[in-house]
Order: sequence, then structure tokens, then C-alpha cells
Amino acid sequence: AYQNSTKVAAATAISVISAAADESNTKQKQQTEYTIRITIYHAQSMDYPSTTQEWDGYHGIIIPGSFSTAYDTHVEWIHRLMTVIHQEIHQRQRKTLCVCF
Repeated sequence: AYQNSTKVAAATAISVISAAADESNTKQKQQTEYTIRITIYHAQSMDYPSTTQEWDGYHGIIIPGSFSTAYDTHVEWIHRLMTVIHQEIHQRQRKTLCVCF
């Protein structure tokens, strides 16, 4: 797994749309800096978090798109990714953003 931490200005790189009910001043824009830790796992190399504790250490999961097709279930890494999505992400109701695959 590859880890990279970077400071990101919320208004510059990430747009956060808050739906929180307890907003004191909704007309004023706030700029806050966040430190974001991103760990990249490589599905084609069968690289995933290895323990439940490791999975639980993430606030969410992003699965970006691929040049491959999800219908190629005969390809070992795609079949394994489908299993991981079903067993480790869907069944445990982990927050996930998936982009077209």
C-alpha cells in the first residue's frame, strides 16, 4: 500500500457541501485546512487492507474507474475485487464512493 498525506485547502481543492442542521452562519463561507491521509491499494496486485482493524481505520473508501470491465469476472483480480466489495464493503456498510468501472 502507498500512503500520501497532504494539506488541502477545502475551498481550493475540495468542495464540502454540508447538510448539517446546526449551522450558525450559513451565508458566510469558511475556509478550513484539513490534512487528508490517502492510502492507495492496488486491486490488480490483490493488494487490500489485511485486517478488519485496518479496514476500520478508514473513514471511507474510493474505488476509481478502470480501463477493464467489471463483466470480466474470469479475470482473477476483478473477481477478487467483486468479492472484497461484497464481503468487506457492502456487508459491513462501509462508506464508499465508486466511479464507473
